[in-house]
Amino acid sequence: MKRKDIERAMEALLNEDLQTAIKLANKVLKSGFNVDAALIKAEALTKLSKYSESDKIVERVLAES
Repeated sequence: MKRKDIERAMEALLNEDLQTAIKLANKVLKSGFNVDAALIKAEALTKLSKYSESDKIVERVLAES
């Protein structure tokens, strides 16, 4: 299930469906840390421009996990 959610999140990210990408990445991260999910979430948040620096986003995502 985790791999399938990551694949769906990546597809959503590529299709610019950022909310879905974040939702699926969060679902995976709730079940335990996953680098792919963390990077997908960081990229989606960057594209949404909610944060100005991607390094800070990655640090925040890692801290949340």
